[in-house]
Amino acid sequence: MQQPKTLVVDLDGTLVRTDTLHEAFWAALGKDWRAPFGALAALAQGRAALKRHLAAEVPAAEALP
Repeated sequence: MQQPKTLVVDLDGTLVRTDTLHEAFWAALGKDWRAPFGALAALAQGRAALKRHLAAEVPAAEALP
């Protein structure tokens, strides 16, 4: 019996194969090695603050594989 395939829908309704938060984090790290420190500081204010920080650092088109 085959395993069911996973379908991921982002909040804006688009279909993606990955978690865009993770992709944005790695894209930010690829642009600047200090990105994890800024992300950690933003995360101290909550998950929404982290997402805002990463969205400001990396345009969505760059975050997706």
